[in-house]
Amino acid sequence: MSTIDEDLKELKRVAPSGGLAKASTDDLERYAAALCDPGAFTAFQGPQFPQIAETVRLHLLRAHIARLQGHITNLDAKNTKLQWWVIALAVAALIGTVIQATVAIRAEARAELQSRLTEPIPATPAAPNPASTPAQSPLTRPTAPAAK
Repeated sequence: MSTIDEDLKELKRVAPSGGLAKASTDDLERYAAALCDPGAFTAFQGPQFPQIAETVRLHLLRAHIARLQGHITNLDAKNTKLQWWVIALAVAALIGTVIQATVAIRAEARAELQSRLTEPIPATPAAPNPASTPAQSPLTRPTAPAAK
């Protein structure tokens, strides 16, 4: 582990050459922690301190954004996979519902047809056949009217 003074000396050497842009996230975090030390201001001359502190902060922010972009890309891939599973399950549920409804409708129609076929024929009251009455039968003689 390096001390704050060593980190500040390294920062003074790296900052003017543009090495902060190539520094790792761990190095940038070390530099940011060293810049928070109360004696850090005296290690730099005049306006250099705020400029270097801001540069370290911006590069650290850039590194965090790059890391977050990786997490976002990973989450997006997982979310896309999950969306396809949800769509597949919704389609399966819809197909299952349609099949159930079709089977139920067909079963109801079959039951109704079966009940019609096995239903007993209602008995009708025996009505006299008008052709078989004795008055109109060709084999019977007309009867004489009743005397008074």
